[in-house]
Amino acid sequence: MSEPKRIGIIGAGGWAGALINLFNEHVPKARGRITVVSTSRPEQTAADENVKAQGATVVGSADELFAADLDGVIVPTSIDTHEVYTARALELGWHVLCEKPAAGTVDEIDRMIAARDKAGRAVGIAFQDTFSASIQWAKQQILGGAIGKVKRAKVWACWPRSDSYYQRNSWAGALERDGRWILDSPANNAMGHQVNILSYLTGPDATTSNAPTQVEAELYRAREIDYADTCAFRVATEAGCSLLYMLSHACRRGSGPFIEIEGEQGTIRRSEGTQCELIRDGAVIEAVDNGPGAAHGPMYGQFLDAMNGGSHHMDCELENARTMTTIINGAAEASSVHTIDKAHWERVPWSVMDPNMPIDNADTDCAHAVTGMEETMQRCYDAFVLPSECDDVAWVQAAGTCDVRGYKRFGGPKAS
Repeated sequence: MSEPKRIGIIGAGGWAGALINLFNEHVPKARGRITVVSTSRPEQTAADENVKAQGATVVGSADELFAADLDGVIVPTSIDTHEVYTARALELGWHVLCEKPAAGTVDEIDRMIAARDKAGRAVGIAFQDTFSASIQWAKQQILGGAIGKVKRAKVWACWPRSDSYYQRNSWAGALERDGRWILDSPANNAMGHQVNILSYLTGPDATTSNAPTQVEAELYRAREIDYADTCAFRVATEAGCSLLYMLSHACRRGSGPFIEIEGEQGTIRRSEGTQCELIRDGAVIEAVDNGPGAAHGPMYGQFLDAMNGGSHHMDCELENARTMTTIINGAAEASSVHTIDKAHWERVPWSVMDPNMPIDNADTDCAHAVTGMEETMQRCYDAFVLPSECDDVAWVQAAGTCDVRGYKRFGGPKAS
């Protein structure tokens, strides 16, 4: 791995603080070469002390960071700020590693691509799973014909999220903020990795994702948020295979992600952990497991190589992320967000859901769990259908459709 140069991270708490720990873990030589932005909020004191203990320099604003002598910047900020900070860094000649998703709309990503090309710098998107050994192995297996022609790919996951998740900042569950689209949902945030992985693995070559042509979507919410906490998409693609996404936070227990890429001669499967398996005739032929947390090392390594004058290639670039955002934008245009009636969900304290994961106020911090959500997601996954195509799911709405061939501009979400 190349010698690190000076790196900026916009933020010190939350995921930004975790990134500093991860960066120093995977790139020990980076210690003392990181500058981070913090704030004057009292609750940031612990975060500031953590990053200082990690050898980072703390500054008080993004303006101060952009005035520093840096070679690259990591942008783990809210979705609506990604384009602004990326463009500003590129104007200074810095390389950028931006948190996923790349932005809220394809319009913004296209401007980011133009800015990157003008600056001649690398911009990677932190879908770290894409960089992992197991996903890269799976990509090569598919391209090498190990499962034959891909027929379809699918994923389902239920990751419960409680009140505190939606109260942690001003954009969680938001549709937009200050005139910029956010479209925060399982598919465009916590589970965005899964949306990206299916497109990436079914792409036509080693670096290209599979472009969508049509998005069928159903969007739901079981709490008072602006956007969705449950997403169901079926996507037609240029490669001819279909992609199915069944993702929810409105559930009682954590399950998945369960991923299958089905070919004419076999299947690539990834179940919950980090292992990918090649399956033929029901038997596991070969498997690769990179282990938990191991994906960050290759991602940071590629970022550092770019800063040190090496290849600007990143395993997840703006073009790959644009494919995912096309699906997210198409889904928003296709489907309004249907509010699930209270008769179909209940508030479940976190202490009941997962007593082995202690959190503050576990007896009052509640998830909104739709009855039978996990079973519905899995049934749809097994049958490759959307919830509205199941006869006995009471809370559904009909799917909407959006043609995304040659998609250039987000037209805004479908009205309820």
